[in-house]
Amino acid sequence: MFIRKKYINRHKILKALQLSYNNNYRPDDFDTSAIELSWTELTGATGLGEEEVLAQIDVLLINDEIFNNEINFNSSYLILQRGTTAYYDEKYLTIGKKEFKENLYDKLKLISGAVLLIIAVLTFAKNFIVTERNSEEIEVLKGEIQDLKSQIHRHVKENKKVKSKM
Repeated sequence: MFIRKKYINRHKILKALQLSYNNNYRPDDFDTSAIELSWTELTGATGLGEEEVLAQIDVLLINDEIFNNEINFNSSYLILQRGTTAYYDEKYLTIGKKEFKENLYDKLKLISGAVLLIIAVLTFAKNFIVTERNSEEIEVLKGEIQDLKSQIHRHVKENKKVKSKM
């Protein structure tokens, strides 16, 4: 399936932060620095470039899935409960698959509409040609009927002449 890169990147960011949380969280320790990833650690853990992470980090922040802990202009990030749920539910991968299917469906609708239009035009053209051919055949048959009528009239006149002579 062709999932847009932005959805895959969001999932990678959540995965990196979730792994950090899973590996370093201690219920009796309230210091979050152990589960946070610095900007450099986050880009390294995701395998994404800084621009790719930067393009997606705001969406995750706005959706309250991650938290930006900024101290002295140094940012570190940690996953929030919504982010954990989004990661395990594969929220962004699901959205990406859904978007792909919708786009595919829209393209198929366009293609099927074009195919139906082509079929309609071809059917119309074929019917027009058949109608023209039938019209020509009808004209020929009309001519033959007229010939037969004139022959019948001639035979009737000839029979009347023969009967009258008798």
